[in-house]
Amino acid sequence: NRFYYYSIVVYAVVCFLFVELYSNLPTYENRIKTMLLSQSIDGTDAFSDRLIYKLINNSSDFIEDSSRDGDIRKRAIELLVDFKHRNISSIFVLVSKDDKFYILLDSADKNSSEDVELFNLEGADEIESLVRAIESHSKQVHIQENIEDLGFTLIKPMIQKGEIPTFLVIDYTQSSYNSLTSLLMVSVKNITTFFA
Repeated sequence: NRFYYYSIVVYAVVCFLFVELYSNLPTYENRIKTMLLSQSIDGTDAFSDRLIYKLINNSSDFIEDSSRDGDIRKRAIELLVDFKHRNISSIFVLVSKDDKFYILLDSADKNSSEDVELFNLEGADEIESLVRAIESHSKQVHIQENIEDLGFTLIKPMIQKGEIPTFLVIDYTQSSYNSLTSLLMVSVKNITTFFA
């Protein structure tokens, strides 16, 4: 009797876990896709570290100097523009202040204007990615599901003097995302099927 009882309990637990896994399958697939995507852009990630180094080490106070010194600002924007290629839709630097995010530098700012604009966040997911970047002191990859022409975003904290006041944000095009995920989806499906 005990054997049957334990068998039924184990069977019920397995069924519950299977239903739980199946109902959360899209979430797990998204996490796996984000993890694989993050690993597949390691080359760009290394180049972005060099870009951050060039931006920050040109001044003792990056935010202050980029806001007030026209020459430093112009040079910083040139570095962003030089980094941009056909797979990147936009690249900019965000500053966090009072739970709001402001665009400090933008590769689209050809005139090097000294205006700092409030950054319009499309959804709560992006805020979560930025908060995770602050808390973990590490890069975050955010898949853009609500914006048609964007595929995914790489968010990198820019650390100066032990603080994380700024972020380098790189938006990748939908076509680059599609080409990467077409290869990744096979891996995602295989991993998900294995767990199922």
